[in-house]
Amino acid sequence: MSKVVELPLCPFCGDVASYDGAAGFVNCRNSDCALFYVDTPRAEWVSRPVEDRLRSDRVADKTRIAELETENEMLRDQVIRLSGSCQNKGYRIGEYPRVPVTASQVTEKQN
Repeated sequence: MSKVVELPLCPFCGDVASYDGAAGFVNCRNSDCALFYVDTPRAEWVSRPVEDRLRSDRVADKTRIAELETENEMLRDQVIRLSGSCQNKGYRIGEYPRVPVTASQVTEKQN
């Protein structure tokens, strides 16, 4: 009974790989791919440090996005609560009372 070996797809063309267990080498099965003719040791074929790091970064990014979405939801709830509180007091968010400015005050600020 032969042992089935799980191999990552070809890093160049994305096709499936062929493993020669007796020799210990892997090749791409796509005859148009450069790795079709290259005998690659299995350890090298399965070693994908850049892809592994990118996967790790992607997991960290998804975790950070989830944290930020939670924080955003909390802040949105606070704004809604504060908006209701301000409206109860007769204030409206984003509107400021107009303060009359005299010509002498403008002149003083320019000097």
